[in-house]
Amino acid sequence: MTIIQEYSLMGSIVRVLLNGLAMFAIAYILKSVDFKTLKDAIIAALIMAVFNVTIAPILEFFTSPIRLITFGLFNIVIDAALLYGISALLKGFTIKGFGGALLLAVLLSMANGLLHMIYFG
Repeated sequence: MTIIQEYSLMGSIVRVLLNGLAMFAIAYILKSVDFKTLKDAIIAALIMAVFNVTIAPILEFFTSPIRLITFGLFNIVIDAALLYGISALLKGFTIKGFGGALLLAVLLSMANGLLHMIYFG
């Protein structure tokens, strides 16, 4: 049993912070993604969390045939589209092209899986 439960408010806050740190670290590696400050990365992670609760289920419903054919891998494309939209909304967050958003989504998915396994074990 972990100290902070995964589905508690504190667990959600920790997930957003870890997601922001992962985004910031990945942006440091990728040339096509840039954050001005760590604060911008955490704000982008917070917006992504809100989008994942509100907009993503609608997109997933309408793209369910494609997701079935690709065994769920199309979710990465949905995440990339959401990240690309967030970069248009947030001044301190830029993505150069949809390919950069797709690469960020793939690496962020891998980082989130690893962090989830380590932190919430």
